[in-house]
Amino acid sequence: MLSLVNPFQRWHQFIERIRERERRQPSPVRLNLRRIFILPTRSGLIFVVTLMAMLIGAINYNNSLGFILTFTLVGLGLVAILHTFRNVFRTTLQVKHASPIFAGGVAHFSLTLAGEGGYVRRALEVMTPTGVVRGIDIGGKDLTTIDLAQKCDQRGRHYLDRMTLRSIYPLGLFRAWAPVNMDAHVVVYPTPVAAGPLPERVDEGDSTAMISARGDDDFHSMRPYQQGDSLRQVHWKGVAKGQAMMSKQYGGGCTREVWLDWHRLAPMGVEERLSHLCQWVLDADKQGFAYGLSIPDRRIESGQGVSHKRACLEALALFGLGDEDEVAGG
Repeated sequence: MLSLVNPFQRWHQFIERIRERERRQPSPVRLNLRRIFILPTRSGLIFVVTLMAMLIGAINYNNSLGFILTFTLVGLGLVAILHTFRNVFRTTLQVKHASPIFAGGVAHFSLTLAGEGGYVRRALEVMTPTGVVRGIDIGGKDLTTIDLAQKCDQRGRHYLDRMTLRSIYPLGLFRAWAPVNMDAHVVVYPTPVAAGPLPERVDEGDSTAMISARGDDDFHSMRPYQQGDSLRQVHWKGVAKGQAMMSKQYGGGCTREVWLDWHRLAPMGVEERLSHLCQWVLDADKQGFAYGLSIPDRRIESGQGVSHKRACLEALALFGLGDEDEVAGG
């Protein structure tokens, strides 16, 4: 009975290993024995065939020097296997989420490699669907960081493509590799397109209220610049004189507020609406206005600043996409 069970158990373990590699792994990922594969390269296959021919010749002619040379080269091949595998073994990969971009742009993921064991890893390669990064060396206790670029043509949440860390060091006879599928992602905003002037009215239920204009003429005070302040409020003359960055405060007026509403746009497709709203968000933020966003599945109350702009753009990027969807449909 055991002889029948064991093959099934081994097959199940093999399938689980494949499924594990398909799942996205949280960063960091450490390459252990179960993750690394090794096979001869083309040069390695030629090397193996040559050794077999040498061994057959040594046996046929009973040539002791032939045996010595053959087994010496066999030992060299075994050492090459060990060092090639060791060059990848116990390497740790850590990747950071890329900064948000607009559709059609290039996302840049920062990949950091570190090695355990205190020895130097040489001539590593990171292969992605878009290319190969070669000549990566990792010192005994050092960290090596490389940039992985990935073009993103559609809005949504794009995950880093599967990568493979591989090595043929030192002799090029064997290739050790480890596929890695990490959960790092980038949020891709819709492509902004010219949407005309910002809306001048906001609808609340059945009532329509005029938007108040900003009273910039009544200067009140100065305070240290804070992240999210409009650049229009910065006291640039002081900055030019080498002074600390300060923001001008105004009183006696009210900040202009605009409401960016999905239903206020002219009839058009979903992606076109998102692109117009994206441009409105950028315009309102640039002009220092308070603004809110209303789309069919979400409403973001009026606000200002970097975090508010990011929340609005992310809502547009992920609109209509389920939790498991990575990018918008074509």
